[in-house]
Amino acid sequence: MEKYQALIKEAHHNFQLADYMINVTYPKISDPKMLLSAMDSLFLATDYSMSSILYYERFLKRLPPFHDSFENKFHLFKENCVRRYKVDAATLKLIQEIKETVFLHKKSPVEFRRKDSYVICSDKYDVKTITHTQIREQLKKARSFMELASLITRNE
Repeated sequence: MEKYQALIKEAHHNFQLADYMINVTYPKISDPKMLLSAMDSLFLATDYSMSSILYYERFLKRLPPFHDSFENKFHLFKENCVRRYKVDAATLKLIQEIKETVFLHKKSPVEFRRKDSYVICSDKYDVKTITHTQIREQLKKARSFMELASLITRNE
């Protein structure tokens, strides 16, 4: 199994995990902290989908070897794959937004629950709020990106 095939499989697994947390588990327990776990899984799903496309391109020898960091992969994806596979700007914005939320959470000194949402504060007390409906919308958009990545990597 090629690396791009393993990555798309991992993307599907993490997406299903995030989808299950948001649509099944969260409505039952209503704990806003669950939103963070779902966001982490959604980030992994989008990252693995993007990586699978890049490794597919590498398999076809359209890309040189690259460093496996998010920033590097995102830059390569924007420069080399967006036009070729007609990925829209909203998808790029979604990937960047999910990444920023996850990294803000990791660096955040203060986090708290407020009603049905989870609030993350930065060092300068810039506030980012995560809600159930927001993540459901992101799941819908991420699903279409993941399906595109599956379609691309299936064309051999």
